[in-house]
Amino acid sequence: MRSSMRERWTAWKYSVELTLAPHVEGLWAEELLVELRLQGVSGTMIGEALTEVESHCAESGERAEDAFGDATGYARSLGLPRSPDESATAVAAAVIPVVVQLVGMYATTDAFDAWVAGDELGFTTGMVLSTAIMLGVIASAVVFTERVLRFIVAHPVFAYFLSMAIVGMYTLVTVLGRHVLVAVPAVPVLIVSAGVLVAGAAWQRTRSRSGVDDDPVTSPLAHLAPDTGQTPGDETAPGSRMTKSRVGEALLAHAYLMTPAYTAVILVLTWGLTPR
Repeated sequence: MRSSMRERWTAWKYSVELTLAPHVEGLWAEELLVELRLQGVSGTMIGEALTEVESHCAESGERAEDAFGDATGYARSLGLPRSPDESATAVAAAVIPVVVQLVGMYATTDAFDAWVAGDELGFTTGMVLSTAIMLGVIASAVVFTERVLRFIVAHPVFAYFLSMAIVGMYTLVTVLGRHVLVAVPAVPVLIVSAGVLVAGAAWQRTRSRSGVDDDPVTSPLAHLAPDTGQTPGDETAPGSRMTKSRVGEALLAHAYLMTPAYTAVILVLTWGLTPR
């Protein structure tokens, strides 16, 4: 029973790797995929590299580690080029719609809070500094994407606490910087910022629907896969694409709704908790 559960866990954990390369150890294939992804290699080239390993292991019966050595070292030895879709410009293009939504969210919640309280919206030193911190962190992550991702993969716990420290600093600066630089009517800012939020969400939705940010790991032998009755382009077809859970697919497909939904929750809480 315990062996069966372990096999099921292994099959689930390495479902993507075992779908693309059933004769390669799941952990080895995972480490190869992660290293090549960190290098910014395209999904197509990753699929080709993994297929070569799969073909060798299937024909020779050797373990991948015995034939190719350490997966990370083997991935680095391939010297595969970085995909243009992983350039700083491409990453920035993918991130900008999210940044637009964040700016719209913060402005909308601040303006709404001021409007409910019957005050003008005061732009404080804390708001300016915290916005600069947020944009600085995002810009650094875009410019140093590979280094940031490698750090997160190598030190996930430390990376989590570091992210929490940044959030704490952001909050502290916002709270302590109370000097009002300029005060403006809340309603016009509320209308404009809500429009910015919606525009950012629509922008992200358009990119998501266009598939411009998609880069699935594909096998060059996908066209040779046996007919399973699945339609071309089906992401669950064996050997054709990276298998994803339906829940994960649904969340990714509607990720553009997350910031507007979070903003709506804040507005409802503000309306309910503010004494009038």
